[in-house]
Amino acid sequence: AQDVALFVDSVVKGVPGGLEQVKSWEEESGCRPDYVTVGYSQGVLPVMAVLYLIYLICERRFFTFCVVCVAGVISAYCSYQGARERLFMAILAAVFALIALACATMAPDKGLRKALFGKNPDRRFAVVSNLIILAAVIAAYLLGGKLALIAAIGLAALLLGTAVYYTVRAL
Repeated sequence: AQDVALFVDSVVKGVPGGLEQVKSWEEESGCRPDYVTVGYSQGVLPVMAVLYLIYLICERRFFTFCVVCVAGVISAYCSYQGARERLFMAILAAVFALIALACATMAPDKGLRKALFGKNPDRRFAVVSNLIILAAVIAAYLLGGKLALIAAIGLAALLLGTAVYYTVRAL
């Protein structure tokens, strides 16, 4: 428990410091590369490792939701930053959401639906969550700026809230 507390403390203190360091370096060097990173003082957060852990431990429908939602968060953040990749990320996140949405509305015995959502999918949650992600990605791309940042934060909050729900449900 103490190791987890130290890690969380490190991330909470390190993310603002890491972002400040990047901002300072960009101002001093005049270089502003296009990149999206989630990092802190000890290095880059292993997003793929976390997704793999979710895949192994959690219900399939939560894993599918996480993949689509993370793509949405990254897309909205790219739109906020005005990154060159923002169109690509918006299309990718929208395609993920549309595939998940289409599979959620398929007959329960279809193979792809079972692969993405498991044996007992919550159809309403899948439809509503993917519509929210799709709307946030489109709004972030079209409106950009601070509204795109709000969309990214909103999707991250949705992801965290859903993680809490599935964690409590698993207990």
